[in-house]
Amino acid sequence: MKFPGEISRLQIQRSSLTIGSGPKRYFDPAALLVVDELFLTAGGACAPAAGGSCLVDVHHAAHPFTRSRGENTLCFGFSRHYDALRARFGETFTFGCAAENIIIDGPTPRITPTDVAAGLVIETTDSPAMLANVIAAPPCMPFAKFALRDPAASTEAIKSALQFMDDGMRGFYCNFASPPRPPRSASAPRFTRPTEPPYVWRSNPLRPTPRPGLHMDGRRLGERPRAQPRAI
Repeated sequence: MKFPGEISRLQIQRSSLTIGSGPKRYFDPAALLVVDELFLTAGGACAPAAGGSCLVDVHHAAHPFTRSRGENTLCFGFSRHYDALRARFGETFTFGCAAENIIIDGPTPRITPTDVAAGLVIETTDSPAMLANVIAAPPCMPFAKFALRDPAASTEAIKSALQFMDDGMRGFYCNFASPPRPPRSASAPRFTRPTEPPYVWRSNPLRPTPRPGLHMDGRRLGERPRAQPRAI
């Protein structure tokens, strides 16, 4: 089994990054938020916030304005891909702007869809988390214009940028495959559907104080330096 690296960043997307409609639609990464810990559920990702609440990723199935299509509830990418993206588009192509929930830092310069087709397992000192149904996340035209830093980019330039960022260079969509687990305990988070901004889930006040790490279904998976994804 391959070892693609360790988790270097966790983040959530609080709202859509594509603004407007039609030819004037543009990409703005302002809604991305880097977090110290992440909760993974079958519906998507959320992150602990103040007062025992959780910020809901816009691709979570329960977000009021969800962008989920089923296959894109989670997204992961690789830090070495950013080396190639910055070489292609310049240093203004900021780390994390492709909106991955999980960014993995490893030695391999290029990870292809074939490399991760069987999924990833995040190994921790607590228990593993399985990322399944992995497919390449295709880049969109507004993101290509953002990468080129040219809203009036030519059709040829946009096509070239889209081709360069495809096949996993921009990242991979996946779903969290929850392993069998015992019944929910009193200390586990209990969420209610948010109805107004900032779209937070109110959790059970008995939830333990969160520590930096990656979580699944409210259970702590491990501190980030120990969270080591591997391909199956």
